[in-house]
Amino acid sequence: MSDADAQSDGPADGAEVPSPAAPRKRGGTTLLAIALAVMTGLSAVLGYLYWDATRDTSASEFEGEELTGAAAAGAEYAEMVSTYSFDNFDEHYDSVAAISTPEFQEEYRTAAESLREFLSEAEGVSEGTVEYAAVYRQTDDGAQVMVFLDQQVRNVLAPDGRLDKSRLLVTLHKVDGEWLLHDVGGS
Repeated sequence: MSDADAQSDGPADGAEVPSPAAPRKRGGTTLLAIALAVMTGLSAVLGYLYWDATRDTSASEFEGEELTGAAAAGAEYAEMVSTYSFDNFDEHYDSVAAISTPEFQEEYRTAAESLREFLSEAEGVSEGTVEYAAVYRQTDDGAQVMVFLDQQVRNVLAPDGRLDKSRLLVTLHKVDGEWLLHDVGGS
């Protein structure tokens, strides 16, 4: 290679040429990650909205349609547990025990002992009405049913009654083809 060729390859004024592998700034990578996260979230929202708008709801258990299966059992059992009177509590207890797993029978028996005394002193009466129920989770041998419950309560402190609204998560176990009450949790 000649001196003239060597001089033409470099900068004419003697300045340094930047290295081709110069490190990039992190700002571009961060912006790319944020943009990707926003696009993923937007895709998920749009996908859900499309699915919700196009799904067939004719076979659903919403808005007054007759409940079936686990949803019907969960609704019935929630009403049964929340409907009682101080003057026939033993009948109430027997009804709940009859539709419960052995574990819930024991748990309810323990709770019923103190509840019976309290209801008797307060002359407590309650009538539960399910406003809405739907299966939250279900397997072959178990289900959780979300229940929206209105409970009309009367006692010596509220002789004219009051309305309590609750959300309950009713857990059912399937035993010999029949749904049994296993737990009731609420807020």
